Amino acid sequence: MLREAIRRLSRHTFAYAAAEQLSRLAGFLLGAGSAVMALGLLGTWFISKRAMRPLREINATVEEISASNLDRRIDLAATETELGGLARVLNSAFDRLKDSIEKQVQFTADASHELRTPVSVILAQTSMARRRDRPAEDYRDVIETCHSAAARMKSLVDGLLVLARNDAGDLRPRMSECDLRQLTDECIDLLLPLAAQKEITIHRELGEVSVEADPELLVQVISNLVSNSIRHNRKGGEARVTLAAEGPEAVLAVTDTGPGIPPEDVPRIFDRFYRVDTARSRRDGGTGLGLSIARAMALAHGGTLACESTPGEGARFILRLPLRQASPPCEA
Repeated sequence: MLREAIRRLSRHTFAYAAAEQLSRLAGFLLGAGSAVMALGLLGTWFISKRAMRPLREINATVEEISASNLDRRIDLAATETELGGLARVLNSAFDRLKDSIEKQVQFTADASHELRTPVSVILAQTSMARRRDRPAEDYRDVIETCHSAAARMKSLVDGLLVLARNDAGDLRPRMSECDLRQLTDECIDLLLPLAAQKEITIHRELGEVSVEADPELLVQVISNLVSNSIRHNRKGGEARVTLAAEGPEAVLAVTDTGPGIPPEDVPRIFDRFYRVDTARSRRDGGTGLGLSIARAMALAHGGTLACESTPGEGARFILRLPLRQASPPCEA
């Protein structure tokens, strides 16, 4: 009996000790698991916060950019992660946006300035004519002056409309087969009186070249280039117009013997309202839009218009247009 009691007591003691050990192990595992979970949550929070910081930087920068604060940019040093590429793309887009807005602001200011002069002339002339009765000859002079100012305004408005259509993508040439040599000849012939007035000799070296283009637009481009070679030439100077096919392109070059264009002005010569010699351009009736329009029309035809110049040695404008592709022969 005693042995049986001792055996039972031993089994109960062992079971109690095992249960106590299991309880301690369960408590340890629960504590360790809680600690690991807490560390995991803390680590996840820290990593996510660090990962979201570049996005917060980008968001804050974008919110600060406005029409009056276009210089703000995303700090690339703060986004040296996978988002660095996105930040660079956004900064590049902001640069283009700033450049576009600045050009629009400058264009509006220049257009307002150019239109203000003829409007002021018309107002001054009409105000003077209204003060008292004048001889018919005086009224005729007033009308002539107002007509000249109105013609200048029309030229400006027409140029602005062409550029606005080009900016909107609506400058679509009506393509047809064009004899570029014939068009160039006709443009030069029309400008011969202006050349004679300034004692400018025009030399022609025109090859037989055919292009697919809008004749009306091409006449404007060629006339602008040839008239510039006359107006911006020295008295008694020369202008040379050459036309030839070079590879897949038709190349029309107009060269003058004028004072040339300073190197710092050449990159901006096609900007709207940009003039190398403001006083002379206005005196000759220039609007400052001719070359901008000419280049826009060249681009609309899939071509290019470039300028080369050396101060004191004249300027050379080169128009390149795709040659007309011959139609494939019909199969019998």
